[in-house]
Amino acid sequence: MLPALRNNFTFPDGSAPRPMSGAELARVVVADDHALVASAMATVVAAAFEVVAIVSNPADLLAAVERWSPELALVDMAMPGMAGIAVTDKILERHAACRVIFLGTQANPEFARDAIQAGASGYVLKTAAVADLIYGMQETLKGGVYLSPEVAREFLNLLLNPGGRGLTPRQRDILRRIAHGQSGKEIAADLELSLRTIQFHKNGIISKLGLRTTAELTRYALENGMA
Repeated sequence: MLPALRNNFTFPDGSAPRPMSGAELARVVVADDHALVASAMATVVAAAFEVVAIVSNPADLLAAVERWSPELALVDMAMPGMAGIAVTDKILERHAACRVIFLGTQANPEFARDAIQAGASGYVLKTAAVADLIYGMQETLKGGVYLSPEVAREFLNLLLNPGGRGLTPRQRDILRRIAHGQSGKEIAADLELSLRTIQFHKNGIISKLGLRTTAELTRYALENGMA
């Protein structure tokens, strides 16, 4: 078990992290296969919570949940050996009251949606400020759901534009122009961007939608009311 450690970070209002009222001994399990990342995560989390275990694989994560009955588990979305967010069910089977927050590197709203649907309480980017992570943990322990601001924006975009599969406003605009028959050079000229930038966005669209050709992109835009 790690001791609580003092840290020099603060919340936006200048206050220091502190244990939640009524949850001073909230137990946390940290799961990440990168030892340095896990240790750093545990150190900052120990400012406001009791870190009871640091694990590096799904089997040890589930064993820790069974042993410690933690209030919260911080889980690396890409931890090897874990079938994505499917581990959420197994965690909740062992301790239904455990809140699960996934940690990831991509502001992918579909990751967040799938995680929440699976029973997780949050999705936080590994690039998030420490104060944001602590705040998110506290919010989930109050019964809420927390997403990093960047993820929340893309998540809202996904909800408002379900056919867009998480496309950014710029990507939706470019897809619409492609569907209208504009060439890359024409789009670049209209948007005052370089052709290279337009191709970058087009590649991003192709990656997110799982499509390959301009014809497929055009058909998708038409079928989803984006043209």
